[in-house]
Formats: sequence, C-alpha cells, structure tokens
Amino acid sequence: MKANIYGQEVTLPVRIGEETAIPVAAKVDVKIQHVLDARIENACNCADMVELTSVSIGSHTYDLHTNAIPLAVAMAQHTKEMVFTLQKPLAITRVRVNKNR
Repeated sequence: MKANIYGQEVTLPVRIGEETAIPVAAKVDVKIQHVLDARIENACNCADMVELTSVSIGSHTYDLHTNAIPLAVAMAQHTKEMVFTLQKPLAITRVRVNKNR
C-alpha cells in the first residue's frame, strides 16, 4: 500500500482483480514511534519508525497492521510517499449499489 505519510492518504489504489479495494485518497492514520533496538546500527541504536494503523474507506474505518519503516528512508529519498506491506489480512466490507433502481 503506497501512502503519503504527511498528507495521510493512499496515493496508489489497491486492486484485487478488477475491483478497487482501497481507492486513491483514502485516509490513513500514520504512527511514528521512536524505537530503541540494539540491532539498529547507529550511535544511539534508535530510529523513528513509521507504520499505518488504519484506513478509512467511505464511512468505515479499518484497523491495519503494516510493516514499520524507518522514517530516515523517506527523508533520504526526499519523498513523502512510502510503500507499506500488510502484515495481517484485511477484510473490507463493500456495499454494492443496484444501478437498476
């Protein structure tokens, strides 16, 4: 899932087959957390990590569980957009509109 971490919105639609599961401009909640970890190879063994915690589609908000990415990656690439991977399945309720009415 590609999202603008400062604008807090999806920037590339997520599609399943021909259906759009998550549209462009869907709002996301972004969590930035300061992490201390001996495996982080810098002077303080720390990093600011970014992850997505929810996405709003229409009137529904869904909890997300994505990977956490170092904020420094976006800063080094001079971008606001980051690509996140869902770590748990996401079930989205779709409402179909009957066009024959």
